[in-house]
Amino acid sequence: MLIGLFPELERAGGIQRAGRHLAAVMTEFAAGRGMECRLLSLNDTPKLHRMSVAEREFVFTGSERAKGRFTATAMRSARRHAKLVVAAHPYLAPVVQAIMSGTRKLKDGFR
Repeated sequence: MLIGLFPELERAGGIQRAGRHLAAVMTEFAAGRGMECRLLSLNDTPKLHRMSVAEREFVFTGSERAKGRFTATAMRSARRHAKLVVAAHPYLAPVVQAIMSGTRKLKDGFR
């Protein structure tokens, strides 16, 4: 499984636009390798969202600015055999650190 952590994907802006492109590429990369791709957004609404970039569709779930819910969801997802976690913004690094400290498989994979 690939996990993508994003600050926000729906609204207009440079970080959001770059995030949408990264989300689309991650989804395509995972599909080409028979992997699941889980995309999470901190600031978007907590529903399942579908978006497209250059005819590449991707799906993500928001957390409506609930940092605890976002971190818990990311950690649960990582425990499901995650191979890679990508934080699309530096301020999401503490979430990756929490995942790394709580998920032995990921730590072993990064040695």
